[in-house]
Amino acid sequence: MANNVENIVFEADDDTFSSLVIEKSRNMPVIVQFYASWCMPCQMISPLLESVVRSHASKCVLAKVNIEESPYISNEYGIFSVPSVKLFMGGKIVSDFLGLVPEEFIKAWLDKNLNQK
Repeated sequence: MANNVENIVFEADDDTFSSLVIEKSRNMPVIVQFYASWCMPCQMISPLLESVVRSHASKCVLAKVNIEESPYISNEYGIFSVPSVKLFMGGKIVSDFLGLVPEEFIKAWLDKNLNQK
């Protein structure tokens, strides 16, 4: 995974979720993509999310959580279907969506939520 653009896209897991997502979201919105390696819609939405986040680089970051490798966090947030995308601000979820959606949907969803800050 490319982390060369100021680490705006990164992996999080059971051990790092609190610091990389919850704590970071107190200063900057964090989009979390819950995914599984076998999930084709997850693979299809990843580049869309990354593109949107890179276009909002100074406003938010993207954390990716593999549900198979992070069962505690997946269970804690009730992830039973992927892809599941959640936006954390101020240490809590402020919005989310489920499934493969078009890039325009993601842009509108993010812009709407960032403008409510």
